[in-house]
Amino acid sequence: MTIVTLARLTPRQSVSDGTADFVVNLADLPRLTEDESREFLDSNVLTSGMELLLQQSFARMAGEKSASGIYKLSESMGGGKTQSMIVAGILARFPRLAETVEFHKPLPQVKPDVVASFTGRATDQKVWVSIASQLGGNFSSDRAPSETEWRDILKGRTALILLDELAFYLVHAASQGSKDEGARSATLAGIALTTLFGAVRDYKECGRCVIVIADLQKDWEQGADELAKILRSSDTLGGTIQSVNNEMSKGAQSIAPVDNQKDELYAILRKRLFKDIVATEKEKVAVADAYAAELGKASSILERPTVKIREEILVSYPFHFSTKHLIASFNDNPGFQKTRDVIRLMATIARGLWSKGDSEVERHTLLSLETANLNDPAVASRFIEIKKPLQDALQTDIANNGTSHAESLDDETTGLASRCAKWIYAASLSDVQPLGLSDAELAEYLLAPGRSIVGMPDALKKLYDNCWYIEQTKSGRYLFNRHKNLNAQVNSYVKACSDIDRDAQIEAKLTEMLEPKDKCC
Repeated sequence: MTIVTLARLTPRQSVSDGTADFVVNLADLPRLTEDESREFLDSNVLTSGMELLLQQSFARMAGEKSASGIYKLSESMGGGKTQSMIVAGILARFPRLAETVEFHKPLPQVKPDVVASFTGRATDQKVWVSIASQLGGNFSSDRAPSETEWRDILKGRTALILLDELAFYLVHAASQGSKDEGARSATLAGIALTTLFGAVRDYKECGRCVIVIADLQKDWEQGADELAKILRSSDTLGGTIQSVNNEMSKGAQSIAPVDNQKDELYAILRKRLFKDIVATEKEKVAVADAYAAELGKASSILERPTVKIREEILVSYPFHFSTKHLIASFNDNPGFQKTRDVIRLMATIARGLWSKGDSEVERHTLLSLETANLNDPAVASRFIEIKKPLQDALQTDIANNGTSHAESLDDETTGLASRCAKWIYAASLSDVQPLGLSDAELAEYLLAPGRSIVGMPDALKKLYDNCWYIEQTKSGRYLFNRHKNLNAQVNSYVKACSDIDRDAQIEAKLTEMLEPKDKCC
């Protein structure tokens, strides 16, 4: 059987033209029409966490007493929390659209009296004033409402309340005016939120009300460490966020919208990036078998069973089986927004490949991080954002329009130098040990139908001798570092010197490179 290629895939128009940035905003929810909502659901993937949220929250609104009233979405920034809230809001506003979603069991039928939403980026309003207004009430902005006031406004009603990016909101509130004014503003917001949680959780009159909220401690774009620094700088703000988080967690059900331990990421990427994937199950099996055959030829140098890798390809298709593992390694880098940035990254790689034309797409059977055209500024910038300290390594050693150290070695390594460098770079983006790749892992990733890895050891030696930022650990793993490799720099400099003045120039260069900078001890 002829092996099918990526030519069987049709990228979504928004991927091809680069107009989609895959950012969803809860503020858009009230303005969505039914047609726009249907289109939104068409590109959505119903993950197990999202389905659990919808089934449980709609059961509560339908009157099932056992369901929790508060749902805490616990994934980090960009992990599907806002997406899940918007889907819940859409199905609450337009119940018949539930028929377009492939639930494992029918969603409880209910049409809430009101769907109220608030995103912390909408800092022009007090959170309690905004929510009360959407519920038909009118709270003063000068004081926080009590639990009974929330109870009275929610009494006997079916309500869905969606709260997103509240950490940003509380930090912003604390920054307004003088220090005392900021502290009061943040404190009022904290009290208003804790009394809202208490009313929904503890009063039977609010038995058909549901709050869906993002975990405050994980909902910070620059990462948990940066949020911790901000909280340490203000005892009042730190106490407020901790108090809100504690109150929110009482009796709340914690749900991760996307389970990174499962293969939901591949389903999301397939749905969000491609309009059509025209490949039968038999053809997918043929792709997996072709890879397995190549891997079997090199089984003596591989560490993992070929059958295991074959199974992973059947799950990951049309993406390379390494994708989930490598992305998971840098998923927690500061500022990296989990699922959202993964979609952006893979969309940029796909757009770069398809822009080269059908003949180039035809050459590929799986879409991988190696597929990335790192000489394309748009693609390179996505990788640089993941780990900025490796920018010099990328431009000096890996891809620089034919002049990088790896590219300069391609003619004598039949292209293996650049291929090895790209895989090693992808595995160096993590902040989690162990960094880089072993020989066995690199061989596993390089192997593909019709692509030989004969000469890989020679290509690795040449990379190590010539690249300025490559390292080999004591355990034999190759990685790119932010610091220059002295040995490779010297080798590179030696090649540029004539035989006559080589020793003198090397001595002078080493003296310059090793001269103490601080001159203190």
